[in-house]
Amino acid sequence: MYGWRAKVGIICPKDNMVVEPEFYELAPDGISVHASRLSTVDLDEMPTAAEEDASVLNDMGADVLVYACNASSFKDGPDSHAQIRDRLRSASSLPVTTASTAILEALKNLNISSVDVVTPYGDEELDQLQTFLTGNGLTVENMRGLGLAADEVEDLARVNEETARDTYRRVSDASDEGEAVLVISTNLASIGSIAAMEADVGKPVITVNQAMFWHALRLVGSNGAVPGYGLLFQGPC
Repeated sequence: MYGWRAKVGIICPKDNMVVEPEFYELAPDGISVHASRLSTVDLDEMPTAAEEDASVLNDMGADVLVYACNASSFKDGPDSHAQIRDRLRSASSLPVTTASTAILEALKNLNISSVDVVTPYGDEELDQLQTFLTGNGLTVENMRGLGLAADEVEDLARVNEETARDTYRRVSDASDEGEAVLVISTNLASIGSIAAMEADVGKPVITVNQAMFWHALRLVGSNGAVPGYGLLFQGPC
C-alpha cells in the first residue's frame, strides 16, 4: 500500500519540472507523494489558487501539504510565508509548510544564522529574498543570481535547463563567509549533488526542495532521516 506511513501533497507551479522528481527520489519506504498543479504562474494569484488545490488534496487523503513555490512565499516580506501557510491550513485542515517556511525551519534546526545564497532570480527577486531572510534574523553574506524573472515563462524554461553540475559550480563559487549555502528555487535541480557540494565547501548545503521534504516529514511525526541527501537529514532536532 502506498503512503502507509504518510501521504505528502504538493502544490506546485504548473511549469515546474523539478520538485516532483526530487520528492520521489527523497521519499523513503511508506511515504508517497501526490502533486497538484497551480493554474497560474502569476505570483500574486498563486496563493489564492492554491486554496482550492489544498482542499482537493485533503479530500484525496494527504497527511501534510507542501506549497512548493519559493518566490510567491517570500515576495511580500518576512511574514509572507506564514500568511500563505495559515490560509492553506484553513483551506485544508492539514499541517502545511511552504518553500520559504521550510528554509527557515531547516536553518533553525541546524542552528544557522548566516548564509550564502545561490538562486536563478533577477534583481527584483534578489531584493525581496534579501528582505525576507534578513527580516527573519539571518545574515546574508553572499548572494549569486542568474538574472531570471520568477514569473516569466521563457525565463522559467531556462531554469528548467539548469543541471546539477551547474548548480554545484555556483555553490562552490558562492561559498564565502556564511555558515551554510542556500540553493533557492524549486525548479533548480540539485538533490543528487548535495553530498558532493557539502564535501567540497565544508558546510551544510540546503536546497529548497530538500528543506520542504524534510519539513513535511517532521510535520507528520517522522524524524526526517533520509541518508545520503545532506547534513539537514542528519542534523539536530
